[in-house]
Amino acid sequence: MLSRIKRKIKTALYDIYRVILTLKDYKEIKEISQLSVLSKETMKNYLAKRCPICQSEDIHSFVKLPLGAPGDQNHSLLYFDYKKVDMDALLKRKDILDGTLGFFLSVPWNFCNKCKNASIGVSFSEEHLLEYYFKYYYRKYGNQPNRRSTKELHGKYLSSFLRETSKVLEIGAAEGFTAEYLAREGHEVFVFEPSGEFKGKLGRSYNLKCIDNINTGENVFDAIYLHHVLEHIPDPIGYIRTLSVLLKSDGILFIQVPDLTSQLEILRKSMKGNIFAIFNPPYYFFDNIKYELSKEKSFAWFDALANDHISAFTPKGIQYILNESNIDAIEIIRSTPDRVIFNPAKYAWPVDEITGNTPNGMTVLARKKL
Repeated sequence: MLSRIKRKIKTALYDIYRVILTLKDYKEIKEISQLSVLSKETMKNYLAKRCPICQSEDIHSFVKLPLGAPGDQNHSLLYFDYKKVDMDALLKRKDILDGTLGFFLSVPWNFCNKCKNASIGVSFSEEHLLEYYFKYYYRKYGNQPNRRSTKELHGKYLSSFLRETSKVLEIGAAEGFTAEYLAREGHEVFVFEPSGEFKGKLGRSYNLKCIDNINTGENVFDAIYLHHVLEHIPDPIGYIRTLSVLLKSDGILFIQVPDLTSQLEILRKSMKGNIFAIFNPPYYFFDNIKYELSKEKSFAWFDALANDHISAFTPKGIQYILNESNIDAIEIIRSTPDRVIFNPAKYAWPVDEITGNTPNGMTVLARKKL
């Protein structure tokens, strides 16, 4: 109870700080916001006209959220055209922009009635995304206690499906905790990490083989693992097709992503207390979509529409992607409240202790279609 009160006080103080910053530098922040691809003047040149997942034109406005909301996200630099702005100047102001641009800018999300997934309403090239993750991305909460023990749960779960000395590829390995666990279990572990924040550190990690390109041949790996990576990929179907070539005929594809279906009621609640939403209200267009969203009780955890995500998946949507990628789902496990525990003495965040996934997430085990 006391920790919750402290958290609320800390949030309130930070919200006051954001407002003071914005008032102090209002003219400058307003001018910078007009340079963003999210500004009204320029967004028309970047609007997505098709679903990036299935290319259908049956996409509809779904949600519009202030940049950086809900929560305290720090990915505002993703929303600038790097060829048209002075990124060195913006980088020096990054912390201030992360905390203030949400008063001026909103991120649109679409929902596709064909593939049953959501996607961001502005188009980014693969080149733009790679530049962002390599140069400008950093994880704000990277030093949580017990992060290693939490991340190792993924490795324990995957290892239970592997033969001894399997060859494994982890994509988006971050600091390498999961990959290191698998290596200590005797597996040959390769890692691919585009983020400049982690790339150099992984080369010094325990017995891991870093690769700069995933196109390493055919029938190479016994397992490929992506933990909360697919939502950052502009073409999930094309990407999984590429991964399926790398898998051996009996190889396992292990994917974990947020579950959009479980999170929308949490979104509404979390936005009610958001400082950005007072000045820049969110909009919900749920009536536009042909999908029954979950009304079941869910854990108070929201990450599906984070502002560095490109896509957000539903269970039917992830099944569509697997089918189109020539992949058979073995099992799709949803991290429902009955599966999630929170033990701060042991884990850095609430977690499904079996699969290692976050609350309101999906764990996908799949194989190539024979």
